[in-house]
Amino acid sequence: MVELHQAFEGYPKEIMEFNFEENFGVFLNNAIWDIKKGLIIKINADKEVTHALSGFEPLSYPEIKNMYGNPPKIKYIYLPDKASQMEQEYGSYMTMCGFLESFKVPIICQIIDLIKLG
Repeated sequence: MVELHQAFEGYPKEIMEFNFEENFGVFLNNAIWDIKKGLIIKINADKEVTHALSGFEPLSYPEIKNMYGNPPKIKYIYLPDKASQMEQEYGSYMTMCGFLESFKVPIICQIIDLIKLG
């Protein structure tokens, strides 16, 4: 079995320099990476953004409304309902819908934080 640090061999070492246990709360199922805005978000059934992270930093509800409107909704997201539709691209979002994909969330958060640092 490949260790996580081996899977990221060749990438900057800072990507993996965060405490998994301390940041366990960001291992979110059904999270969405809004690539254009650089946020990890959660939406409800009405596509309203209920939670958002900029890196490991949670956004307040007023900040979420500032980014996505009032009410804060994703207007153009497409969430596939079957595997064959996952190849189609709509918007600049990456969905992490399964438990096994949730490990990507803290790594993406770390990358977002590193980008903010410059």
